[in-house]
Amino acid sequence: MNKFFLDTTIIISSIVPDRSEYISCVSILLQNNIPLLTNDYVIKETRRVLKDSYSSDLGDINKFIEFLSTKLEIVKTPSKEEFSNIISNDKSDRPIIFSAKKHQCILITDDIPTKKEALKYVMALHSNEAIEVFEIKLSKNRKSEKLIEYLKESEDEEYLLKISD
Repeated sequence: MNKFFLDTTIIISSIVPDRSEYISCVSILLQNNIPLLTNDYVIKETRRVLKDSYSSDLGDINKFIEFLSTKLEIVKTPSKEEFSNIISNDKSDRPIIFSAKKHQCILITDDIPTKKEALKYVMALHSNEAIEVFEIKLSKNRKSEKLIEYLKESEDEEYLLKISD
């Protein structure tokens, strides 16, 4: 069974509408056919990027992370010893690549250098490639807007289920 391991670029792009991969990333996140995983490291990095680069409100970040926990299995970050055998120019990619390998996932990343390094260890795809290869239906802009609307206004878990269908 195919499983996707999402890195930070995919998660961030799913919430930032002005990024070119936005629709592909939202579509991957909201589909229900392929199990999705990430790790605590990616979640921590996502929090940092949203806070520092996008000046997001802590409450909004927490809502988004809560939403992610309904869509993704969040696995433990591997220890430095575990990922020490992963060789990557960007050392921050090592726990991501290792987790994808350990959990037998396809790494989905829109970071070209990360994808290139990861291919030594796992299958790695750009979000647009994943959409095409796995025939994931693209979300309509309205569904994407509903995700942002939820994150801004709602704490209703049933609403999460409605936009995920």
